[in-house]
Amino acid sequence: RTWLGAMSYRGDDSGIPDRLWADYAPTDRASCKTCGRGIQKDTVRVAVKVRSAFHDGFDVQFNHGSCAISLGSSPDDFKGFQRLEWSDQVDLASQLGCTIDTSRRGVRQIKRLNEMVHQAQSAVAGLPKKALLEVLELNGRMVSEKTPPSTMQYVIAESLVSGMLPPCPWCGCAALVGEGGQVRCSGYSSGTMRCQLKVTFVDVFGGGEAEASDDLKASIARVGTLQQTPALTRALKKFVLPDDAPVHKLAGGAAAAKASGSAQTSICVDDGEESEEETGLAA
Repeated sequence: RTWLGAMSYRGDDSGIPDRLWADYAPTDRASCKTCGRGIQKDTVRVAVKVRSAFHDGFDVQFNHGSCAISLGSSPDDFKGFQRLEWSDQVDLASQLGCTIDTSRRGVRQIKRLNEMVHQAQSAVAGLPKKALLEVLELNGRMVSEKTPPSTMQYVIAESLVSGMLPPCPWCGCAALVGEGGQVRCSGYSSGTMRCQLKVTFVDVFGGGEAEASDDLKASIARVGTLQQTPALTRALKKFVLPDDAPVHKLAGGAAAAKASGSAQTSICVDDGEESEEETGLAA
């Protein structure tokens, strides 16, 4: 622990890009770097990127979510936090002293969006990695053989529910991903430098996260529906996309609006009034 704390990047660990992220353990082979106990498969883990003592770069250390959550000051410090299931977000946020206010309409809609995305992800979970890769390549998404299957599943599920995102307005990569009340980019701005675009539509955790400008929101409006491969169509045979999925609104109105040059819908907002965007949970 002392060694981890002594690691630095430009004098401060907080300056390491994407230093903390949260996801689910794909196996039960790893041990927590904080407590030493095993991390069970499909449980929340927190990855901590540290400056390597052995090479010019970074090492990643995995921890139980509860063991490493205190390394951040708010849920927004953890990349991927809003990809977690809602119950896990609530639990970890409470450990950070954050209360998710579900009396806010925007927060309730993000909760519902999370439920739909995870339902879709469960439907595609049985697809082999090669089939997942084919879906993303068909849709022009930035992906490689090294991309974890869980990440591919999430991107496919999120796109099924909310529609396809355009290329990143900052780096140009087809790597934007919706994560709850945010859209983040996982592309590269140059060489190996990760793009840091993060657009907030709804401040889910009430931490004062600044909402993006209307122009920035418009630049990442959804542009179409996910194209399906035969393998994906078969996997979704028993899955019924909910009637309130944002993609329905996109297919019925936003795509046509784009073709005519008018504004597209964006993710739900929480202004106290129920707007057209809020009703459709569009993103």
